Parts: sequence; structure tokens; C-alpha cells
Amino acid sequence: TDSGNPVKVGGKYNTTPPTLTNGQRGDAQLDVNGNSKVTQATLVAGESLTDDVLGIQHKPVVSSTYSANRFGIFGTDVDVSVKAAAGNIHSIIASNKNAALRYLQIFNKASAPVGGDVPVLSMPIGAGTATNPTILPIGREIFGNGGQYLSAGVAVGISTTEATFTAATTTDHDFYGEYV
Repeated sequence: TDSGNPVKVGGKYNTTPPTLTNGQRGDAQLDVNGNSKVTQATLVAGESLTDDVLGIQHKPVVSSTYSANRFGIFGTDVDVSVKAAAGNIHSIIASNKNAALRYLQIFNKASAPVGGDVPVLSMPIGAGTATNPTILPIGREIFGNGGQYLSAGVAVGISTTEATFTAATTTDHDFYGEYV
């Protein structure tokens, strides 16, 4: 009873999909809800149709928009504005040569942290020595695959206190990281 333009295209639901022979025409297949049913006939590398697994591979993007930037502070500072705009921090490695526990802190701000600032992340770096510094690596296990998004900016500091920023001794600490 439905007529007119555009010409309707239909399909057919079959509990068991048909097996066609050479030259035979077939209906478009629908699922029980009337949705088009499509199955890829060949496998892509890393894929398993039996287990519904699709293999993926990371491909670098040739663009400054998505390329990671790096920063490194080697005993010269403990309060740094890494990026003065929204960004994602992907990884950071910090070291402590001081005999006391210190804290690597990440801040959601465009400027360098100052005394009393509250970090979004504060991780302890164990006590170390000049010849045997303690190393703290942080990556996707904390920041996730996409990195930790910081809407105001990316700032990093090394603090003597956990909950707020109190600048540690500059020459006792190095940190190196990656952000977008």
C-alpha cells in the first residue's frame, strides 16, 4: 500500500543465511530487527571472525596537532609550565636525589605551580642519593591511552608535601615527559 518515490529497497530475514551458487541472485539480508546484516567476507591481518576480534595497529599521524612534544628539566627547576593551553600529558619520569621523600605533582593550569597550589595528581618519589636516585616512571597505567586531559594547561612540579605544592630543592630533581 506504500507507493511513490523514492523507490524502496528491501531485504529479507532468514534464520539461516542462504547459500548461493554461481550466477544466482539473492536478497539483501536483515536481522530479526530489520537492520541490514553485513559480514566481511575476508580477514584483515590480526582479525578473527569466529571470536569477533578486530586487530588494530597504531599509525603515527604526520601532523603537529597530534604529535607528542617533549620537555625535560635536569636539576634546574621544580615548578614548570609545560603547556599554557589545554593539553594531555602522556608520560613523565622523575628522579629524586634527596634523602627525603618527594612528590611529583601534575597541575591543571597554564602557569607554573606556586606554593599552596593543589595538584590533580601527586605521586611519591622515594628517597634517593646523588649516586643512586629514585626513579618514578608514570605512563598509560596512570594517564590512560589518551593521556591525562588538562583543560587549563599542563604544569608540573616536585614538592616536599603531598596535598599542596611546596617547592623542593631544584638541584635534587630531574623530570622528563611527553605531552600533546
